[in-house]
Amino acid sequence: MKTLFDMSKAVAEYKQQNRFAEALLCFKQHKMQFSKEQLLANSYLMANMIHCLRKDKQFDAISVFAKIYGIDFDNKVDHLILNAYAWAIYDTIQSGKYPTPYPELISVFRCLSISSHPISQNTLSVLFNVFVKSEKLKQNHNYEQIQKVCQSVDPNRLSMQSFKAEIEIKNKTKNVDMASPAEKWYSLMTKTYFELGKFQVCIDCCDEAFIRIKEFHFSNNHWLMFRKAQCLSKLSKPDEALKLLFTVYTFKKDWFVEKQIADSYFQMGNFEQSKIYLFKAYLNYGELKYKGELILLLSEMFKIEKEADLSLKTLLLYKLVRENSGWKCSYEISRTLESLQNSALSMVSLKNELKQIATDYLNGLEEQNGMRASIQKILNSNERGANGFLKTESGKTYYFVAKPNVLQKKPLQAGTKVICSHPEQMPNGKMSVRLQKAME
Repeated sequence: MKTLFDMSKAVAEYKQQNRFAEALLCFKQHKMQFSKEQLLANSYLMANMIHCLRKDKQFDAISVFAKIYGIDFDNKVDHLILNAYAWAIYDTIQSGKYPTPYPELISVFRCLSISSHPISQNTLSVLFNVFVKSEKLKQNHNYEQIQKVCQSVDPNRLSMQSFKAEIEIKNKTKNVDMASPAEKWYSLMTKTYFELGKFQVCIDCCDEAFIRIKEFHFSNNHWLMFRKAQCLSKLSKPDEALKLLFTVYTFKKDWFVEKQIADSYFQMGNFEQSKIYLFKAYLNYGELKYKGELILLLSEMFKIEKEADLSLKTLLLYKLVRENSGWKCSYEISRTLESLQNSALSMVSLKNELKQIATDYLNGLEEQNGMRASIQKILNSNERGANGFLKTESGKTYYFVAKPNVLQKKPLQAGTKVICSHPEQMPNGKMSVRLQKAME
């Protein structure tokens, strides 16, 4: 090649024809005619080389190439080279065949965040999206590294626009709005701060998200609120945490929300309410292996109530659940349970015994504290339950729902006397009640 321009042009032509191996060979044959400084100064050539290495799936060679030719991402890098390198990292992560290149990601994210070129801003959002997706697929997370990556990204430069994507829901493909890159950044950043024990910083980040994000997706506003409540609880502010938790609980009846409510009541010394929500969480849908902390708190609750035998049995259940999941139990707990070492109690029997205790306790409370009413109108009644309207003794009308077990005891019809729960707010803002039993 007579000039650097000739070589650059030849590489570009090979690239346009998707002849990537030939482009790489052309560079290899003629690079010695020019100094490294000359080659680096030709941003088109450098970007095309990175592109060809990427398309030829030589991912390991890309970082070596950058080091050899002095591409320094700690300083200002031409946007052509920067974007080519960013897309190479994108393919590396997307393939799922290589470890996440955290150091390279951090350097590239910093450069993309300060780049004024519009293409760089789009690349920043796309690359961050694939990073979040890859982290979600991992079973174990390196939150120290995730923190460094997230902090290398300026959330103000991430796109606030949601995008459409096809996802499978209950065996059906649906076109839904996905969270924007900026929304995903706040979700991952707050999660990371919480896992690292940086609770006040997490709260501040949640508050910033509520200000900046105008439209949340997949209930991210509720999860951020829940995370903020967790942090407040960790900072010994259970009363503030409860206010947020009950807002979340209006929309999310998950067991871990109930468990967090129980934690807050426990911190406040309100053991009666804590017990109620611990039992609700225990009975609620969710795998038992994830409810270890809940079971441990129940054991502590029984200990406070001077139910020593029940406390030990619950602690044994905690130990058996952990061991069944392949997790170790602390020496202190094993020593506490020495008196039950030769016991024939199994995990299943202990689980069912605690389930019966929780069910009986909550049923007793419902009968004691429930409201008396009469059915006014039934909208639907089948094997899945019933719904309609009822009127309480105080004259107020509420929408009601009834589970199948209520219908089994006595058929419902207009005029049937019932006991129902106190009204709760539904996601649409209206109030509803749950039927507890039909009166004889």
